[in-house]
Amino acid sequence: LAEAPPPDGGVAECPAGALFCDDFESGTLAKWSQQSTKYDLGSLEVQGTTVAHGLLALHAAASGSVGMSNIAEVEYDFPARQPPLAIRANVYAPVALTNFTMVRALYDGTSHGFSLGGDDNTTWVLTENDATVPDHHSDLGVSAGQWHCLELVIDAAGQVTAFVDNRALAGPFGRVSAVAYSAFLVGGARTVFTDTNVFVDDVAMGPSRLYCPQ
Repeated sequence: LAEAPPPDGGVAECPAGALFCDDFESGTLAKWSQQSTKYDLGSLEVQGTTVAHGLLALHAAASGSVGMSNIAEVEYDFPARQPPLAIRANVYAPVALTNFTMVRALYDGTSHGFSLGGDDNTTWVLTENDATVPDHHSDLGVSAGQWHCLELVIDAAGQVTAFVDNRALAGPFGRVSAVAYSAFLVGGARTVFTDTNVFVDDVAMGPSRLYCPQ
């Protein structure tokens, strides 16, 4: 993994060597391959009211019926890539994430990959392969009303580690499916709750751990 950030927290919003990054300062979602909002109501906008750094950040909101996979997300598609691979984003939720509301995901374009969000107990959870294998729950609560640094790192040996605010959430553990990944999603990537409301900033993907700007 990459070396720890310097003591002053000097981490670039778009780190050197990054394969993709978006701090939303362009004011558009032009860097993203797809935008999805469903089922009942949903919106994706770049706004300047709630930001982690700079002047702008993404706001993803969805509303729908209980039990539906209500979605408001942006997706970056890239040529299929085997690990090592790491993703990170700063995420803010006005209300604690629950009911398996997933706010960041890395997939192979089908059902193999990882999602990170809040479980039924409003604690962080990492799910693999659309939760068809055992989830990795944490005792770390999803605190509402503050920014959280979310990271997922898969090394060259396929060992997976997830971090929240520089604290190990899960791992390292061996992934179940040795796939090449091709899709990176942020926003309200999946929920069975009626509403999703999250803000996202400082998104990046690279070949090693990237950390988050402080």
